[in-house]
Amino acid sequence: MRTRPQGGVGDSDGHESMLNTDFVSHLARKGALRDANALDDALLARRRDGKGNLDWVGLTKLTQPVFADELAAFYQCLRVQRGELTSNRFAGALLSRRFLREGRLFPFEDASGGLTLAVAVPVDDETLRAVTIALQRPLKIVVATVDDIDAALGRRSRAGL
Repeated sequence: MRTRPQGGVGDSDGHESMLNTDFVSHLARKGALRDANALDDALLARRRDGKGNLDWVGLTKLTQPVFADELAAFYQCLRVQRGELTSNRFAGALLSRRFLREGRLFPFEDASGGLTLAVAVPVDDETLRAVTIALQRPLKIVVATVDDIDAALGRRSRAGL
């Protein structure tokens, strides 16, 4: 897990999410893209999964864990594992399961009681604001893999939470 400092949404650090194209540029500089022309909007539009979401990992040569590491480095935030998501208190009861699943989001309270939002793909400012408003608390961002967030959400669904 990375221990780099991280900002929060709605706190004094004023963390702002980066544009998707900034992250694609970051990946291009690292040589992680499958196609050097991935910055082309038309190519990005074709790299969608079955639900219409951009297939971020498929856009790259990276595995899910390495992709998550790169996203955490880009956001300069912590990278968390599945155990951290499932062992902490779920904080997303006021958000729809669909919103969380499609956004690849998992809100939880960290060990100190702070609101933390795990993300698996680049997230836009509107989504961060929506979560902050709905949960009425400032939050900090951490990164997990898509599989880890899906598993944590699935566990919460099975538990009826």
